[in-house]
Amino acid sequence: MTKATPMNQRTALEITARLQEIASEQAAFDARDFDAELGEVMRQGGDVDALENTQLEAERQARRLRVERSALESALPEAKAREGAEALAAIEIEYDALTEQAQAAKAAIIKKWAALNDALTTWRDIEQQADELTRRAQKTAKAGGLRSIDKKIGLYRSAQLTSVSTAAWEALQRFNTERQSIRGEYGVGGVNLDA
Repeated sequence: MTKATPMNQRTALEITARLQEIASEQAAFDARDFDAELGEVMRQGGDVDALENTQLEAERQARRLRVERSALESALPEAKAREGAEALAAIEIEYDALTEQAQAAKAAIIKKWAALNDALTTWRDIEQQADELTRRAQKTAKAGGLRSIDKKIGLYRSAQLTSVSTAAWEALQRFNTERQSIRGEYGVGGVNLDA
């Protein structure tokens, strides 16, 4: 006698495959006409007892298949739940590692934002001083009767700085839009990295 693997150790895939096998075997059993088989053996003068023993064995196997199918059908949700819990545990481990990366990325953004903000404050101060110097130069030139100022003065222009400013603005817009769309899509609270 072959000992079957316990139901609580089978995978959902194994259970599903066995259920398909049972359905096929059950269909073959259901297709048999036992009375017609018995009538044919009687007409032919065959061994009726041997046929009945064969039919009894087939009925015993069919009963076993019905019971096995019932047991497998009840074990399938448990197997799916068990496998789902195992898969979820693996995802949670992966998420924990990702959370560490998120903490590091957040710290880098904050640190770089502080440096960028300091640089922007310095740039704003420089532009304000340049504006003040330009006004003073224009006022001094006008008071002195000069038509122009020999030195180029005024606000500073930089295509590179304009490009970086535009790219930074667009990146922040994308960042906020993507965060809002992801947050709305899953409807989960998320992890507070500031806690």
